[in-house]
Amino acid sequence: MLSSSSGTNMTRLIAGGILLLIFAAYRQMRRVPSLKEKGASKTQSLKDLSSSTPRAAQAVPVEVVVKKLPDGWSAAPPIYYPPYLAAIPFLHCKSVKEGILSEKNSFIVCDGSRLHVVQEPRGTEEIVAFYTQYIQDMPILKSIDTNGAAVRPVKEVGFSCESGCFTHAVVIPEEEIVIAFGRNGPYILSFVFTKYLTSPLMAENEKDTVEKLNSGDLKMLLDACRLVPLVDGVRLPGTPVGSQRGCLRLKYQYGGHMLVFSLPSSVSVRTNEEKNQKGNKGASDALFVLEGDVLPGNKIVVGSAALDAIVKGTSIDALFPLSTPGFPPLSSLLSLDAVEESASPIADGATDHATRPREEDAMNVVFSHEYLGVSFSVNPKNGFVHEPILTEDLLLLYYPLGDEAHYAPPSGQMRNVAPPRFSVRRVTQLSPLWEKFVSTEDELKHNVLFHFTDWAKEQVPCSLCDISGFKGIQLFESKEGHSCRSYVIPRADSILVVRWETETKDWDMYLPLLQKFLDTLHLADPLA
Repeated sequence: MLSSSSGTNMTRLIAGGILLLIFAAYRQMRRVPSLKEKGASKTQSLKDLSSSTPRAAQAVPVEVVVKKLPDGWSAAPPIYYPPYLAAIPFLHCKSVKEGILSEKNSFIVCDGSRLHVVQEPRGTEEIVAFYTQYIQDMPILKSIDTNGAAVRPVKEVGFSCESGCFTHAVVIPEEEIVIAFGRNGPYILSFVFTKYLTSPLMAENEKDTVEKLNSGDLKMLLDACRLVPLVDGVRLPGTPVGSQRGCLRLKYQYGGHMLVFSLPSSVSVRTNEEKNQKGNKGASDALFVLEGDVLPGNKIVVGSAALDAIVKGTSIDALFPLSTPGFPPLSSLLSLDAVEESASPIADGATDHATRPREEDAMNVVFSHEYLGVSFSVNPKNGFVHEPILTEDLLLLYYPLGDEAHYAPPSGQMRNVAPPRFSVRRVTQLSPLWEKFVSTEDELKHNVLFHFTDWAKEQVPCSLCDISGFKGIQLFESKEGHSCRSYVIPRADSILVVRWETETKDWDMYLPLLQKFLDTLHLADPLA
């Protein structure tokens, strides 16, 4: 019999897994909608559905070979939860005659949050320590009380995985939980099994063993998985063209020069807020700070001495020599594009000194993406840009006030409040029913409403919009405590969807952020 604490932990895990899948599905269908095909069969078998989406299967780091699954088991197509996660849920049919599907709360979580971590664990002890720590850090897993159960190689816990997808596992008998772990390059894979029958003795005492997973089922499920080959160490065969090809352009006014730098979105640029605070004598001399897990110590401080040296011709790598092994040289992340002469600072008559511009005026950061055909200004105080790899369409996310890990909600709000964000998605898999050529505004509205909303059930406000000379349709939706405004921009062979999402209660408060984004948003024809 399970203890009350064990039951609580089981509930938390199941709830965590279900919430992940439900919430991800909700976001996929409602906030980042895909084109619906009229007349699609709702009774199509899951095995057919699994095998009919090869592109989706190749867009995650693990693939399920459907024919190797145990009888009655199916793997649903991946559900994407940007910026880092994707989940593959497994479904089980109780009886072929009954045809009743039941989720046994088994699913694979693909985690791409460590794409830029260059130091990988090596050796059995390091790998075991890595996965042990991962259980404690991963939001879906950290609520589990492992009851002292240790992560061990799969063979030591009595399992095997012929494909090598999953190499380590932890078995928690009190919870009837098994979690198998594996790696595919920088991706972490977690196969979570619940209702696992750990011993024949338990089978004698349990009445509902039909609903339990046995060791044979678990082995077949593990063996049905295989790693998807990586294209360049990070991307997958199904990764959208142009993924992670965006660029941050930093312009910094320093003295009589304008310095122009380029950076990938994996590095964030921050103004030195401490220096701007009045009376803060202990503030560093940093002009701006580079942040990112691809940097040694996750941070590099750039001060006036460094910019003076750059103006005089010193290379970036000479200024910031690589002292930590395993990290790329800084010049591969921060490149100097130009040093341009600019107007001299304004002289202050009272002090006879040149007045430097304020930090927010001295520094300007713009993100651009040629494959999406977009560019916009980025908040240098706490803005984050993410370019997800685990996604079905080319996608970028912009958090003007910080992403989930850095967002500070307004005073009085809970910490788990979702931060406001923009998403820009390029949809290239167009429905056969999508009308490329429309002659009137009403036809365009009908086209967008039909494919991007539940138009038969809901009245969604829509109007014509124009962004950078591109005409489209503006939509507004509010559901489940979240509100979003969408701009659907048809292009020749694709559709651009720009979305602004906030908590409904914060909609009015954050409207200035939306307006500021639109003021700097520029659209252009994307690269093929």
